[in-house]
Amino acid sequence: MEEAALKVTIKSIAQEAGVSIGTVDRVLHNRGGVNKETQKCILQIAERLDYRPNSISKALACLRNPRTIAVLINSPDYNYFASEVYRGISAVAEEISDFGIEVVYYFMHSTDEAEQLQWLEKIKNSNLSGLILKPVNYPSIRQQIDEIAQRGIPVVTCTSDINNSRRTAFVGHDHRKEGRMLARLLGMILKPNACAAILVGAMNVLGHQRKNEGFRECLAYYRPDVKLLGVFESNNDFDTVQTMMKAFAAEYSIDALCIQAMDCRGVERVASLFPKEKRPIICTFGSQVELAELMESNNLDFAVQEEPFEQGYRAAKVLFDILQDKNNVPNDFIEVEARIVLDECL
Repeated sequence: MEEAALKVTIKSIAQEAGVSIGTVDRVLHNRGGVNKETQKCILQIAERLDYRPNSISKALACLRNPRTIAVLINSPDYNYFASEVYRGISAVAEEISDFGIEVVYYFMHSTDEAEQLQWLEKIKNSNLSGLILKPVNYPSIRQQIDEIAQRGIPVVTCTSDINNSRRTAFVGHDHRKEGRMLARLLGMILKPNACAAILVGAMNVLGHQRKNEGFRECLAYYRPDVKLLGVFESNNDFDTVQTMMKAFAAEYSIDALCIQAMDCRGVERVASLFPKEKRPIICTFGSQVELAELMESNNLDFAVQEEPFEQGYRAAKVLFDILQDKNNVPNDFIEVEARIVLDECL
């Protein structure tokens, strides 16, 4: 009986609106493909007929009061990882467009504090309902985030977090755990008294810091005999990396190299610095597409596979859910799982 009544209700809405039952169903379940005028008409009729009053009222309120989500992330052309984060957020932006929510993008082209501060000042003074960002880890950035949060605006950090801020939630990997995963496997295969080095991207990105911390903690615990030659910050400057690697290769036999936050081309170029017969064990972090390419070309031995699309998608979904219901605040850390991969996995 309940199912029959539901069908009658949908049929009644369709008849009054002069549309098909399928069109009503798409609107009520937010499946898209219906123009805004028709959508508004259906929602108004559904509200009058008391069909799912809570969800309908929320949808109508959204249409009457358009809102803006600001997104401050690396530009999609920064690297493949950044393009996938953008694609994930964009997928949600398309899904929620019928709710009267506009998503506005602000793109970073570096991990520079001044550049991010400039964008945050602009965002803070805009008509803002919510913010998604990949922060660089500076007190000045934390202050900007706190000022936005104090105005009751939800802030979701994505792919990397920031220390001690008032942000609403962080969506991403457990970076310290990722570092430990990589070090644990490396420790199982390294010869006694081996030499290892770490290449990080930028230490002003908290995710990079935590990967490095987890890696070093785990390697020191399980393999105290391994000599760590150093932690070298690349800042996407390959010339610096090349100079450092050549200097160390001249003095030490590098048995393992952990590369953090470097794209596919960067890892390939680092691997090319070593003769094939003397190439160290190389491990890294990255997306499935990039890792598969590196393993196929024998430039990588194993890695932690990350999920940039999933991180972007879930960050946008979390913020949308908060905007729909301010009482629906999630855990402050929404973890996206990562996994160890070998060439056989890919």
